[in-house]
Amino acid sequence: MEGKLICLVLVMAMNVQTPWSSTVDCRREVRCRISYTHRMKAADCFRKEFKEFPKCLPTDIEVLELTYNRIRTITRDDLSKFSYLKFLYLQDNLITELDDDVFSDMDELMTLDISINALRNIPATVFQLPSLKTLYLSQNRNINIIECVDITIAEEDLKVFKQCNAVIEEIQRQHKMYQLSVGLIAFFIILLLSITLYFTVFRKHFKNRCCRNKSKKGNAKRESIPANSTLLTNIPKSVPNEYVL
Repeated sequence: MEGKLICLVLVMAMNVQTPWSSTVDCRREVRCRISYTHRMKAADCFRKEFKEFPKCLPTDIEVLELTYNRIRTITRDDLSKFSYLKFLYLQDNLITELDDDVFSDMDELMTLDISINALRNIPATVFQLPSLKTLYLSQNRNINIIECVDITIAEEDLKVFKQCNAVIEEIQRQHKMYQLSVGLIAFFIILLLSITLYFTVFRKHFKNRCCRNKSKKGNAKRESIPANSTLLTNIPKSVPNEYVL
């Protein structure tokens, strides 16, 4: 009885599918050689007869060599997990078309080789990769690079135009704020000068008025005793000689 239970458990365990086993079986996928080149982690999948993009590669690789395979399509999901990828070689495959957003997550990508394929056009996002320095496109099927570049330039011009408008609006807003600030400062300066001038003139006027009042009071005291007064005439002008000892 115990033996039957063990067999039943084993059968159930074999039938249970894990999330990764239902999507990708890495045991059946051809293995690429993982090594380090120039201190960068690299996956060498050269001539492994891949018919689709490998699913079981380490996500921290920086160099991916997929030259001389039979890959036909590449999607954004295939590349989005390789956020450290700097060198991608897809030379000599059977790629016919690339989605517009296939390289949207490749901010670190510096070199891209998609030569010797069956491409008819290049996504505009390829020319907008921030770190891309080298791009190989030779020996593709009647690819019109000039048209792709023109489309990219038009999109870039539109972005630049929007950015310029945003900058101009910000400058105008700051200019209005500056004018308002200058107006307020000028108002307070004029107000301060007016108050200072008022108190200066008032003090001078008040001082002059006080001086005039004092002079008027002095003159009034002098004029209170007339020069021909009897009091003044009865005062002897000099002492008589008989009183002189």
